[in-house]
Amino acid sequence: MTPRPEWADAKKVNHIFGLCRSTLYRLAEEGKIRSSSLRERGKLRGKRLFSCDSIASYIEGMAMGGKAAK
Repeated sequence: MTPRPEWADAKKVNHIFGLCRSTLYRLAEEGKIRSSSLRERGKLRGKRLFSCDSIASYIEGMAMGGKAAK
């Protein structure tokens, strides 16, 4: 088993955790998981990465009674 990366894009997160892109963006918007946008100044597009540790913590919190840790 390969180690889990610290940060991953939505496609990789879906492969690891089974969470879809829209759920990831919603959880990030709500502050429940961490994400970071890698976009250069003046560019229209970038790359959004999600913290795998924060996703694992969120899932663990939900499994322990529904209170997700930030």
